Amino acid sequence: MFRFQILDALFAQAQGNIAKAKVNIEIYLQAPVGIGEHPDILASIQEQVDIIAHEKERIEVLKEYFSKPMDPIPGGQDPLSPNPELMDHDHMGPEHDCGPDPLGMTPLS
Repeated sequence: MFRFQILDALFAQAQGNIAKAKVNIEIYLQAPVGIGEHPDILASIQEQVDIIAHEKERIEVLKEYFSKPMDPIPGGQDPLSPNPELMDHDHMGPEHDCGPDPLGMTPLS
């Protein structure tokens, strides 16, 4: 059934968008003078934070409304259930459930 491939793709896209926004924020924070086309660094960072918030909400909606078991999952785990082997959230609290952090970046605080 394509249900799980579709949900997995939506989840992966949201996680990818979060990772991309986090990288952009780190670039803005670490080398803001090298980004000439963004004169308003705070607005640029806020735009990326908004992307993260939007994608995190999308993940929560997918989990709440579509991760309920309907049929046995062929070959494994529900794509919307975090894979503990890929998770690296020792530096984050339990409220951060946005998937693996491939770059190992720390959250903004």
